[in-house]
Amino acid sequence: GLTMMTFKSVVQKLTTTAATLYTTPNDTSSIIFSGVISNTSSTKEAVTVSLYLTNGSTNVYLLAETEIQYGSSVTLPKILIKPGYSIVGIAVGDASNNAVDITLSILEVTSTDA
Repeated sequence: GLTMMTFKSVVQKLTTTAATLYTTPNDTSSIIFSGVISNTSSTKEAVTVSLYLTNGSTNVYLLAETEIQYGSSVTLPKILIKPGYSIVGIAVGDASNNAVDITLSILEVTSTDA
């Protein structure tokens, strides 16, 4: 079969509402090969972030209410995301709202029978 690789990028601010940042297509495996979460608070306060994988019924946390100091960032390790799973992010608490930038670089790998 033929293997196709496609690069995807997610660049977003997190809010206090959980946001689906990326979903792996059903016929694809995805690798987050670079992920950076930065505190950009205008009030220079620490922010709190949660980031998890979900298939709609089970959540597996990569970061669970993790505090990031002003001017600092968290770098994610390489993560394989199974088909049909999503990565969800949320800024926890009012001080964190719109004060967290997330950038994900993703490689999608799709095999076909062609």
